[in-house]
Amino acid sequence: MSGLRCLAFRALAAVLISGPWLALAWGEPLSDSLPSSRGSGSVAESAPAPPATEAACCGDPDVPSYGTKIDFGSLPSGQEVTTQFRSLGVLFGHGGSSSAAATYVYPDGSRPPCPTRLVLSAAPHYSGWEFFLFVDPAQAKWATVDKVGASVGYCDAAHSCFLAAYDVDGNLVGIDRNPDPGFAFLSVQSSYHNISCVLIGDCAAGQPTCTPDPSGSATNCVTFSTPTSIARSLPPPSSVPMPTAPLPAPMTGSTGQVLLAAILIVSGIWGVAFARRRARA
Repeated sequence: MSGLRCLAFRALAAVLISGPWLALAWGEPLSDSLPSSRGSGSVAESAPAPPATEAACCGDPDVPSYGTKIDFGSLPSGQEVTTQFRSLGVLFGHGGSSSAAATYVYPDGSRPPCPTRLVLSAAPHYSGWEFFLFVDPAQAKWATVDKVGASVGYCDAAHSCFLAAYDVDGNLVGIDRNPDPGFAFLSVQSSYHNISCVLIGDCAAGQPTCTPDPSGSATNCVTFSTPTSIARSLPPPSSVPMPTAPLPAPMTGSTGQVLLAAILIVSGIWGVAFARRRARA
């Protein structure tokens, strides 16, 4: 009997020791071993882990569907995403424009397993901006939608991530930014049904009125209304220009308040001086 107990104890110890390695070999890697878009040394470092309902999973109630929803966890890790979803009326990365960053299916350890942590990430991972455009599935024609959205994150600070929508001429239709750190469902809707292409990303360092995102972001759960073909030929990717990057978010918080106060003070002083000069004249 003692021999059986010893054998059982050894088997249990082997399972406990090798369990993590079995998980790596047989399933998705543990989140601690994955690269992550959640920053270190930022607001996100001290923030609690995101709950499963924080717009991080395609099934979350905060991630609606506008008709079509794409979960990139259905594709193998490392695969470049270009024309795989042409039948749905959308082209990603180099499939739409040679000037865009290449986009890949990539793991993000900051997301909960829902059921995987695979997302869409433009190169360089977490720092590149994801680009896609709408197209007629059957012919080389532009298409437009009136609604588009996606789960974006991990956003390390408020207003550090964005989703910008453009018309066929590259004019900005609308932009949405995350209100808080974490994952956010960002979207743009247009009553003119004129959204033709989209940029998703995070704010880069060096933009004076934008909060930089230390570790970047990634995208999943891209959703949009049914694309409608328009009478505008879609050129080959080598001839499709990238839209202009959106303007940074307005300053918020103490920095913006101080600058506004300084402007008001200077304006007041200038006004008083101007009034005195007129009185003397």
